[in-house]
Amino acid sequence: MAEAIRGVAGNTSAITGTIGDIDSQGKKVSMEMESVSAATEEQSASSSEIATASDSLAKLAQDLQNSLSRFRF
Repeated sequence: MAEAIRGVAGNTSAITGTIGDIDSQGKKVSMEMESVSAATEEQSASSSEIATASDSLAKLAQDLQNSLSRFRF
């Protein structure tokens, strides 16, 4: 009987250790997901800046085209 109790205690200890490992891995995954989320947010902001710059460049090109159309070549 005592040996069975020690066996159960040993199994309980192993399960507790495994749960601790799972918790640790879960925290690591959570941190990595936060990192990916931050990188995605930065990329989205960069894409928005690029779109704004592209629109500005298109307007400048149109203004230049309008200015050049006044001259005869």
